[in-house]
Amino acid sequence: MALDEAADAYLTRAVASVPAEVDTEVHHRISSHAAEAILDFADEENVSMIVMASHGQSGIRRWTLGSTSEKVLRSSPIPVLVVPVRD
Repeated sequence: MALDEAADAYLTRAVASVPAEVDTEVHHRISSHAAEAILDFADEENVSMIVMASHGQSGIRRWTLGSTSEKVLRSSPIPVLVVPVRD
């Protein structure tokens, strides 16, 4: 359950920075195939937009680890907004 709690805490912090007038819903799933889980959820729930954070990996690191944001961007039939993570 520690992973679920960590995901909840992270998402709570992220949503706190979203303006109140923006309608948001937050969901999380634990999966070893993140891009597929995101796309499946978006399809199941008929969402109008996917908003994702990107850690900005580049070069060989992105190639070896893959990029969830890039996979979702390339495969999604609905709009995807990718925002950079600020340290």
